[in-house]
Amino acid sequence: MDLQGWLDKFGHEIKLIGKANYQLTHLHQLNQQFGFCKLDCPVITVAGTNGKGSTVNLIESIVCHEGIDVGVFTSPHIQRFNERIRVKGQCVSDAKLCDAFRLIDEKASLLGLSLSYFEYAFLAACEIFKKAACELVVLEVGLGGRLDATNVIDTDCAIITSIGLDHTQVLGDTRELIATEKAGIARHNVPLIVGELDRPYTIDETAAHVGAILCANGCDFFIEENESHWTLQSELVNFSQLPKTQYGLTNAACALIALATVAVPPVTRAAIEQGLRTACVPGRWQTLPGFACEVVVSVNHNPAAAQYMKQQHLAGEQKRTVALLAMNADKSIADFVATLDDAVAEWVVTEFCSVNARGATTVQMQENFAKRCIKNARFQPDFSLACQEALAAAGPNDRVLVVGSFITVAEFANNYNINLIELGPSRPLETAES
Repeated sequence: MDLQGWLDKFGHEIKLIGKANYQLTHLHQLNQQFGFCKLDCPVITVAGTNGKGSTVNLIESIVCHEGIDVGVFTSPHIQRFNERIRVKGQCVSDAKLCDAFRLIDEKASLLGLSLSYFEYAFLAACEIFKKAACELVVLEVGLGGRLDATNVIDTDCAIITSIGLDHTQVLGDTRELIATEKAGIARHNVPLIVGELDRPYTIDETAAHVGAILCANGCDFFIEENESHWTLQSELVNFSQLPKTQYGLTNAACALIALATVAVPPVTRAAIEQGLRTACVPGRWQTLPGFACEVVVSVNHNPAAAQYMKQQHLAGEQKRTVALLAMNADKSIADFVATLDDAVAEWVVTEFCSVNARGATTVQMQENFAKRCIKNARFQPDFSLACQEALAAAGPNDRVLVVGSFITVAEFANNYNINLIELGPSRPLETAES
């Protein structure tokens, strides 16, 4: 069976299993019987509403420059499933994925277990990391933390980047409840690094309950910045005159503190600077070449991410922005749009061209725009035509911002045959605001 065959099989099983499999019993059984998740190297686990993908990529970039063999598990992918599992900075091959899936499927069948898409992906990553003899593994939590597949592994360092309202149907409808779920990755006598300045009290409660070593932004580490550089101060590490990264100074600080806590070869100042300068996170404020105007894609899909994007990239700009928007129906669409509206001159609103049960229709999108009385919008259900309309609405000095979902960004890039993985950072990082 080829890779697409395996992915089709997992997709079918998702429909059969549904929400009932949102627990770790099957993974624990497989791990106990066959040791899938027993990694012989330090592990860093990263949770958070926003910023976890950027933090994972920053850690990966730094340690790759140091020559440390790192394995990375992240989600979701944008264009190819292989993006989810990387070794030494490179996406794994179809052949390695198929070999891992075949083994996992065989062992799960022996125990009569059904696995979800995400569980297959996570176990495949573990199997591939073991065979590659990785010196460090970095895991991005898929959803929440406490009941996420990645939490089967007892991490050596836990990070929570931020806490916001997202996936409220599963994680809870308050920041305190969501924080409790994310803090479920904490372990006894293991660092729990928290980037969120306004952290809910439930993080501290959970850390105290399990005996984690809390290291919190604004209490245990401090970030200062000027126009071109930034400084990190803590008991563990102190850095001055660091180059900025467009992926957030808080995320970078969490990455550096985490690397100081795990038992890998110390990273040099040179590797840190190179890693910060060259890190590239596909789909995060990424400029695409080949268009008559500036085209930026960004996977932001919740109000907190919209606010951050507006503050860092859109506030005070004279450039006119046309937003091409498609979102999942279970997101806070009205709040997301309202947050960005004063920075957007015109909205071109569409829906996903791929079959996606979660995708919002243009009728649903129109209802959400009406809730906030936003009138500077046109609605085009055909995704390809919407792309053309957005580009036509932008002059040569304007910007088209493709936003709202990983799927929105993927479909736009695919529509114009652009490989986001092959593109570098959007702008010179030495001058980038974080």
